[in-house]
Amino acid sequence: MLYVIHLFVLKNLKGSIMKDGAKSPKVFISYCWDGQSRQEKIEGLVQRLAADGIDSIVDLYDLKEGDDKYHFMEKMVTDETVSHVLVICDKSYSDKANERRAGVGTESQIISQEIYSKVSQSKFIPLIYELDENNNACTPVFLKSRIYLDFSSPEKENSNWERFVRLLYGQPELVKPALGQRPAYLNVKETKNTYGMDAKLRTLKSALLSDKVAISIYRDDFLDSCFQFVDSLRVRVAPTKEEDFAQKVIDDFKQLVIARNLLVDWCLMEAKYNKDDFSDSLLYTLEKLMELSSRPAEMNSWNDVYFHAHRAFTYECFLYIVAALIKCENFSTAHDVFTSHYKLPDTSSYNNVDFCGFEELYYQSDFLQEKLAPPGRRLNSTMAELMKINANRDDLKFSDIIQADLISTMFMLIKPMALWYPQTLNYASYPAKFPFFIRAAQHKNFMKLLKLTGFDNKKELKESIMNGLTLLDNRGFGGGFRNMSYSSMLNIEGWDTIK
Repeated sequence: MLYVIHLFVLKNLKGSIMKDGAKSPKVFISYCWDGQSRQEKIEGLVQRLAADGIDSIVDLYDLKEGDDKYHFMEKMVTDETVSHVLVICDKSYSDKANERRAGVGTESQIISQEIYSKVSQSKFIPLIYELDENNNACTPVFLKSRIYLDFSSPEKENSNWERFVRLLYGQPELVKPALGQRPAYLNVKETKNTYGMDAKLRTLKSALLSDKVAISIYRDDFLDSCFQFVDSLRVRVAPTKEEDFAQKVIDDFKQLVIARNLLVDWCLMEAKYNKDDFSDSLLYTLEKLMELSSRPAEMNSWNDVYFHAHRAFTYECFLYIVAALIKCENFSTAHDVFTSHYKLPDTSSYNNVDFCGFEELYYQSDFLQEKLAPPGRRLNSTMAELMKINANRDDLKFSDIIQADLISTMFMLIKPMALWYPQTLNYASYPAKFPFFIRAAQHKNFMKLLKLTGFDNKKELKESIMNGLTLLDNRGFGGGFRNMSYSSMLNIEGWDTIK
């Protein structure tokens, strides 16, 4: 029995609702029977759609004995709620549609000119499952002029899958930006040049997945675009007295979040796919961010507050990078991040000191207190508040950033005389429990903690941290440390107790 494949997406509220309140796409699949192999591909398509939150209706599961298959097809094509019809094409389908034979022929009549005239030109989209002998897409005449998605091989299906899913959700990769109101502090109408950061990250991802030799070229190209964007937002002219500079800091930081997210995407990607050739690039990136958050060389007169947005951005990027490395379980690179020496920027080195530790990436300032604090209240940390406001990722929640801050604190305790106060812990729930340290109760996960810290056994690690706790009063932050139970938050007594 011959069927035609159609895929439709419901755009109204009748679709299922996702956790974030948005409507989940619902698709109908009817296909051209061509043996067991075709059925297995359709089953695989349904499973893959389901994995991406897309509900499918398909004859294999939804057309029962006694149902009228032609009424079923016509109802799906003419239903007013259908926003897209995707015709899955191969040679068999194309030939029979052109010849008006069997089920395909019936379907091609259902999709009549009258139906086309009622919908937008983007409603019917071919999905190509087979190429002809000249390597051209097998499509019937009535679909020849339409843009298609190529699923003719597993590689091409994987390459086009994200584009396909975005189409179903109505969230394409590239969306023409809407013009907003010009911020008062800008002297020109143009928005900031993003230097193609997103496109260059996609090129790097493609190179990584295809195992290209010159990955470093694509990586450098992406990182350079990020550095150019960050540099374009640096303050090089002293603000005027009339300017609301605190608001400018907040606005600049929001723009820098664009670069933060792309750098984190890069970190997650390389930590997962390129663990052996990543550490040096990441350390260089952190050094470069330190440089970009310091005084530009051409400025001879300045106030440290001029660089507030960039210092906060670099501090936040560090915590996000730590959280990303922990998420990917790339503990060797995370160890390098905490134990390496970073070259200080030329404009910030002092007393002939050229290198610093990770703690130099820390930043604290109350400059935004009046802007961010609720009326009549004072924030414990404006930096933590700024990060909480801009925590807009689904894969790394603000709780992951708090945990990264605690991990940084652990390294501060291990490292004599390092200074790091975990500002985000003010937002930790009570009692504070952190998955990485809770899981360290299991032996296999405690071994990850040892790999992260570089210690050989629990006794040495515990002694080092406990010695650090006894020295807190000499760390320069006073009573704030004493008010936090680090031993409990780190779950020290629970480590390696489950074999």
